Amino acid sequence: MWRSLLTLLIICISPNLILFANLYGESGFTDLLSSCFFSILLTSALLTVFLKVSKDNDKSIVLAMLCVFFILTYGSFYNNFSNIEFLGRFSRHRYLLPLSLLVVTLASGFVLKTARSMKPLINAAGIIALYFLLFTSYRIASNYPAIDKSMPPDTSIRFDLGHPDIYFIILDEFASTKQLKDYYHVETNDFERQLVGLGFYVATESRSRFASTHMSLASSFTMGEYENGEDSFIAIRKNPLVKRLSNDGYKYFHIGSWLSHSMSSSMADSVINPYLIRNELFTKMIAASIFRLWNDLKSGDQSYVLNQFEALDIVRSQTSPKFVFAHIICPHAPFIFGPHGEPIKKDDANNWENKQFYVDQYFYIAEKTLDVITHILQYSKTPPIIIVQSDHGMRQDANHARNIFNAYYIPNDSARSQLTPDFSPDNTFKLIFNNYFGSHFVFRE
Repeated sequence: MWRSLLTLLIICISPNLILFANLYGESGFTDLLSSCFFSILLTSALLTVFLKVSKDNDKSIVLAMLCVFFILTYGSFYNNFSNIEFLGRFSRHRYLLPLSLLVVTLASGFVLKTARSMKPLINAAGIIALYFLLFTSYRIASNYPAIDKSMPPDTSIRFDLGHPDIYFIILDEFASTKQLKDYYHVETNDFERQLVGLGFYVATESRSRFASTHMSLASSFTMGEYENGEDSFIAIRKNPLVKRLSNDGYKYFHIGSWLSHSMSSSMADSVINPYLIRNELFTKMIAASIFRLWNDLKSGDQSYVLNQFEALDIVRSQTSPKFVFAHIICPHAPFIFGPHGEPIKKDDANNWENKQFYVDQYFYIAEKTLDVITHILQYSKTPPIIIVQSDHGMRQDANHARNIFNAYYIPNDSARSQLTPDFSPDNTFKLIFNNYFGSHFVFRE
């Protein structure tokens, strides 16, 4: 009985351990203990119910294993199926959930009715669970703390130019003006025109090396040192850029998204993320479980995105100097904003066929961004540096998916003189370090 219970215990905490290992030391052991406690509490409740229903200890343990595995891993299966293109709409909850429930019900019915002993099944599950426990424990030991990709030591002379606040705002899948014109037939981009009027330089022909968010962010945060095939999670979470700014007295404010790579940061002095539930590990556990259904039902909730803009507006009043990073996954689908911020019907949340949904959301997000920028410029004691950049272009237009929107407010004549229409996002922070902190980085071609 105790061996069987131990197997059940390992199975119920294994998903948490795997998620914890995948965070490469970005989450604390206290978070791991709290998420494991939740899983153990859930498992205990299920086992109590099945013991009353079955009156057979081994069958009750197997039933608890089935249900716990289903509950804690449904979200992971959903994610994996969603990434398989040929499954298409069959990877949606409306199909996957009933199918999963049917499989669990049939398996549970077999366990309850069969006269066979459950011992061989429990023993096999125990061997598999033990393997995962040992393998995951090794990964945790190897990755905690993670070894970050270092850059050459900085021995440069520091220039005192007031240490301006730096705002790095990523608008996900925000098309360049050229892409708007060619693909959406929008003749005038008022957002670009208004930014130029505020003193921004817009690199109209800028391109990212990648059409993928996590790789594009990794490349920006490592100042072009990231290469395809390297671990983008570590490149973003343990980046040398923030370390250098921290050494110069900057506070790091991280306004995160629902995307794993930009959800949080252990390097940040403050993490503001309306998508977080308690902590990052617990949020990921929810997303990997059946409870992600609730999150997905709220995926069209405008408040998440609006709260990110509100956070940007609030952070500007914090002590300077500061580095503020915000990843706003919009106008990336789902489409949740109309042209004036009104909600969109859920049936149209991914309606790429009607191009107006993207255009309307694009310009509403542009309007919110402009409001925040105006406030930052108005209330900053020292003229700030503001970068408004997209991670990649609009990917429905596959041929131009790496064409990005890339705008700079840099109150430094030397820096501005180096900006060109095709200025690369990989060189963004090299430009800043070279002109404000006396570094000598060579631009990536």
